[in-house]
Amino acid sequence: MTDKPIGQRMTSQRKLLLEIIRNSNGHLEADEILRLAREKDDRISLSTVYRNLNLLKESGLVVERHLGEEHHHYELNTGPDHQHLICTECGDVFEFKSQFGEKMMSEAENASKFKITHIEIDMIGLCPGCQKNKPVGNQLSIAQMASGQTGRIVEIGRGSEMKRVEAMGLRIGKDVTKIGGMLGRGPVTVQAGRTQLAIGHGMAQKIMVEVKSI
Repeated sequence: MTDKPIGQRMTSQRKLLLEIIRNSNGHLEADEILRLAREKDDRISLSTVYRNLNLLKESGLVVERHLGEEHHHYELNTGPDHQHLICTECGDVFEFKSQFGEKMMSEAENASKFKITHIEIDMIGLCPGCQKNKPVGNQLSIAQMASGQTGRIVEIGRGSEMKRVEAMGLRIGKDVTKIGGMLGRGPVTVQAGRTQLAIGHGMAQKIMVEVKSI
């Protein structure tokens, strides 16, 4: 795929963001794009990311998706519309292509005389992995906890992003109470001692607790 003209100079920062999105094989939030961009250019800021994402959107190189969440996701514009399967448990997004969307668009245009330019279809449910990962005993991930539930951390997933969780003071043996956040949607807020912390849903899914009150 060659870069389409965007009406403005293709700066090194725009090329970098486009490369990150192109190589992601998924849907990235602006914060994640910023994190990846700073690995190659530590001068780039979040405002710069948003400004260039808007330009890339206007050019048709990138599309913005809502995917049933409060946060916006960005992906490469691959042309024909495609649909998304969104897991309410882990938050993963899967793409699929079907003639269903084209058929529905055609029927809607014929019935309404409305000129439809594109469609977005999100189907919500549980992915195969989350269907298998049933809670064991009183153990849940923080993402699975109900608001008001309290648990003691018994396991923290691995990965570079999880080091930030430990830096926040969340360690094995620490008691936490979930005070906000919806299943599969946006950040999760927990109370740990006198401190309130907002944790990304992906991170919350990797922190297991032994629930004290169910």
